[in-house]
Amino acid sequence: MILDELLKFSDAQTVTGGTPVAGTNHIETGAVRRNLGTGRPLYLIVNVITAAAGDGADTFTFSLVGDTVAPIDGSSVVLASKTITGVANVAAGTHIVIPFPPNATDFALLGTYYTTTADAVLTVDAYLTDDAGYDRTTYPDATEGVTV
Repeated sequence: MILDELLKFSDAQTVTGGTPVAGTNHIETGAVRRNLGTGRPLYLIVNVITAAAGDGADTFTFSLVGDTVAPIDGSSVVLASKTITGVANVAAGTHIVIPFPPNATDFALLGTYYTTTADAVLTVDAYLTDDAGYDRTTYPDATEGVTV
């Protein structure tokens, strides 16, 4: 898989529990109704770099959001999301795939938004790609991004 630096939403971003936060980067699509990924499906990939801290009842929500104006925040429209419950389900190396929805092209800005329960903490990478990588293993730390 080839990653485009301009399609990266988060790069080793720490998400602290109880404080919803947007990804450190967003994608400016320019003209509204741009045909992103025409002919190939796109995916938001979230890789957990550092194992989550917390307990089995913690929830983690990873969202692809859109907006017509900056900044990406809690008022942005959620286009697709995935919620995971339990720290054991977001161990280091966890690879979360969220399909890019067709209505995502309605927005001039695309970004990510992370929500966790109060005592949960994790570090993530997130990016947009046309390779879902369901059969890919992501390794934490110095071997980040290596595929097997």
